This record gives sequence, structure tokens and C-alpha cells, in this order.
Amino acid sequence: MGHLSMLTDMKFSQDEKFLLTSDRDEKIRISHYPNSYNIQGYLLAHKEFVIQFDIVDKSTVVSASGDSDLILWDLETFKAIQKIETKSIVSNMENEGIDRFDYDFESQNLVVHTFRSKFLLHFKYNSHDKKFEFKKKIDFDHQIDHFICLGSNKYLLTNLSDEKAIFFITALDQIEKNDSVLTELCNKLNSQIKIVKPLEVRNELEKNYQSYFKAIINNMDDYFQRKQERINATVGKRKYTTSSSEQDTAKSKLMVQ
Repeated sequence: MGHLSMLTDMKFSQDEKFLLTSDRDEKIRISHYPNSYNIQGYLLAHKEFVIQFDIVDKSTVVSASGDSDLILWDLETFKAIQKIETKSIVSNMENEGIDRFDYDFESQNLVVHTFRSKFLLHFKYNSHDKKFEFKKKIDFDHQIDHFICLGSNKYLLTNLSDEKAIFFITALDQIEKNDSVLTELCNKLNSQIKIVKPLEVRNELEKNYQSYFKAIINNMDDYFQRKQERINATVGKRKYTTSSSEQDTAKSKLMVQ
């Protein structure tokens, strides 16, 4: 694909004329398909890796990043239409970057999860105004390690605890939360599915997510210290050279006299 860093997501445009790819270098690239070497443009605004993106409609894309921001893009102008800072919705202590979201095209619901959190953020797309509107924060008793959409605004969530994996189901509609079918499905999952060493699985998932962040290495202090040492050594050498030269000049004057 020609990216210089790890790919994080890949999707076709609705007309399948373009291939969209995101990477660890904070960008989404729009390439012609199948000639992907022919680049149409870039979507540039995130400050960290783009973990995921999805097609909202034929000219709009939504993306999520380790910088905790959601950005809605115009594919024709390559400009950001809307930027949602999820840290303004929840405190920084609860928000360590977005690690997953689900966008349902039919209902236009966007459900977002931030790293290591015990909640989901629900947004609704307003196609008339072309923007996402925040609806609510859904809190849970357990950390959410993964979630998937089951359709009809229902979501299956997984918690990987010390002893076992816990599956639980939620719905965006409060009325559906007490659905007996959902309850039965959840009970079957918890009784029949066993994950070996779930805490190790959680640690591996968290390690993989954190690996997307670029390590910041500050070697400038060492550089300036070595530079100062060289300057000091050079100054001392110059003093010694000047002193020797002055002594030689003095000796020459005595000989002349």
C-alpha cells in the first residue's frame, strides 16, 4: 500500500472507486482502486494513531484515535467537518484514548469505547446537519475489554477478569434492556463459553493497543551535555595554547636583548 507505518484499518468507499487506509502515523489515505499507487488525498487532523474509521455516507467518514478525538470528514474536500473531544465529555482520568467504536448505518448510532473504561458513549448522526450529537454515557460495573454490535442497537460486551470472562448485553433503548431473549442469550454465553486465562488475554489486548503510541525519546539533554563538555575542553586547550605562545614570545625577547 505504500504506507511507511503499520496499517490500522481499511475500507472501500461506497462506490468502491477508492480504497481508504489508516495507519499509525495519524492519517487516513484515500487511494484510487485498483491503482492504489494513485493517491487522491489525505485526511490529516489527528494527533495520535487512527485506530479505526467507518463510512457514514458516500461523502463522509468518521474516525477515532488514540488522541481521544472523533473526527467527521468530508471526502470531497478532505477537511474535518466536526471534531468531538471525548475528554470534554468524561474526565481525563477515565479517558486514555479511543480503542473501539461501532457505527450502525441503518440506525445512525455511533457507540464509542475508550481504553480501560467501564462505560460506552452513545452518539447519533444527524444527516441533515452532518454532525454527530452526543446522547448519553452508559455506565457498567465491569471494565469493558471488547464489544460487538448484535444488531437492532443491542451490544454484547466482554469483561476479562481474574478468574473468568463475563459476557453481558446492553441495548441503547432502555425498554429493551429487560428483554428475556437477551437475558437468556447472556446466561448461555456465560455458562457455555470458557476463556483460558482471561486476565492474560486482557493484558495482551492492552499491550497491543499501547504499542500504537510512539515512544518519545528525549536524548537532547545528553546531546547538550556532551556538546558543553566538548566546548569546555576546547576552551581549556585554547588557553593552554595561548599561554605557551606567550612564553615562547617572552623567551624570544630575552634572547634578542
